[in-house]
Amino acid sequence: MWSNRVWRDVVRQFVARFARVAYIDLHTGLGDRGRGEPIFRGGRDRSALDRARDWYGDALTQSEDGTSSSTPIGGNTASALADELPGDTELTAITLEFGTEPGIAVLTALRADNWLYHRGHPRSPEAEQVRRLMSAAFHVDDPAWERAVLAEARRYIAAACEGLGRENSATGGRRIDGAM
Repeated sequence: MWSNRVWRDVVRQFVARFARVAYIDLHTGLGDRGRGEPIFRGGRDRSALDRARDWYGDALTQSEDGTSSSTPIGGNTASALADELPGDTELTAITLEFGTEPGIAVLTALRADNWLYHRGHPRSPEAEQVRRLMSAAFHVDDPAWERAVLAEARRYIAAACEGLGRENSATGGRRIDGAM
């Protein structure tokens, strides 16, 4: 798919030169409405999980140990990013998941979308209903929700920047050379 190739080219051209990388993949749909859930997605070095816990605190969850609202995912963008980085890159990756609607509403929209893909017709009246369900499941048309999501995202981005800065301070105060 062309978008995958372009994404990987961007990573190789602009990110792969950094020794330390903080990665935050933004998602909506799961969890408490308007709240950000940081879900650990990796890093290939043994310290990645400890580093993420240090940066994001007790809020950090993991799909693999059942503490997350998300199930374990193979083939996510964090693993694709790790594949494009040199082996000695210090990657700290999370998905930041923002809740929208109750889980059953999100699941209903996903089931309808799956039905449309496999059995429906994209120009049918049912297709328009499915598109509305999907939109409602993944974006809340409410300025208060949008403000809450923006504030939470800023807080987690600041934590990643601070974490990268601390890592650099520990190495003699060299310039910050991490990328997000």
